[in-house]
Amino acid sequence: MVCRPGGRIPRLRPCLALLVGVLAAACTAGSGEPTTTEAQSPPATASTVAPMPSTSTSTTTSTTTSTTTFTPSTLDPETPLPIEPVVRVPDGDGPFPVVVLVHGGSWVGGSTGIMAPLARYLADEGYLTINTNYTLGGNRPGFPDAMNDVACAVRLGQTHPEGDGTVTLVGHSAGAHIAAVVALTGNTYTEGCPIAASGLPDRLIGLSGPYDIDRLGFVLYPFLGGGPGVEPEAWEAANPHLHVEENPNIETLLLHGDRDGLVEISFAFAFDQALRDAGSESLVEIVEGANHTDTLDPTIVGGLIVTWLER
Repeated sequence: MVCRPGGRIPRLRPCLALLVGVLAAACTAGSGEPTTTEAQSPPATASTVAPMPSTSTSTTTSTTTSTTTFTPSTLDPETPLPIEPVVRVPDGDGPFPVVVLVHGGSWVGGSTGIMAPLARYLADEGYLTINTNYTLGGNRPGFPDAMNDVACAVRLGQTHPEGDGTVTLVGHSAGAHIAAVVALTGNTYTEGCPIAASGLPDRLIGLSGPYDIDRLGFVLYPFLGGGPGVEPEAWEAANPHLHVEENPNIETLLLHGDRDGLVEISFAFAFDQALRDAGSESLVEIVEGANHTDTLDPTIVGGLIVTWLER
């Protein structure tokens, strides 16, 4: 599929590709073969980069971090969080900047295991990572509980005793869409979370994400509970493009492979433009030779992410 930034695309083809392809990505990250998709040259606000090698000694094991499930000491131990994230705290003296990771899976599948290699990489680079699950669509809608879950993970990061109070929210594919909603409106998703904090992260990193959900069609029906004619309020609340003015302080990096083949690069370009029109700082980076699942691979995108975070 040829990417044409800002253009309209047939609704059925990307929906089917997204549904099948992202579910495959939930099972195995980075295993897809390169596609023959040819991307348009990015606009002036985007940069094209080659994958950067990992500086971590390992992306499958971590020797410098501890893994815990964290409940803030200020909470009643009998009051559980709505989620059970995997928290990795780097060795050494904090406080540490916090990164919250949100997995993909077409809104109906996936788990923290998908983001585990990237979480380990970032923890080894000195970031306290919170790798979170969220409510999936299926037998019942995942919205708005998924947004409540992810916003609660952001609050957990904002109040973690070893964090420095800053939070970057990172999502892949469907998780990038959910992360984008929370990055703009997370302060409104408070249900079930016993942690008092804003719920709005400082920065957003979207990996191969679809952001304008009006272009997705039926693939979101299980997550939102029906189509826009049945659940208009859900479709409005869950479309990041409609909320870019609600958190103009967000800083955003949108990474997308030029051989994605599943989610068109034009999603990133359009969201980037909407963010910048609202006064936010945003950047699109095209990763040369990367397919949809490659943007999960810390050996490909880890260096790009850390460079942007440390700029």
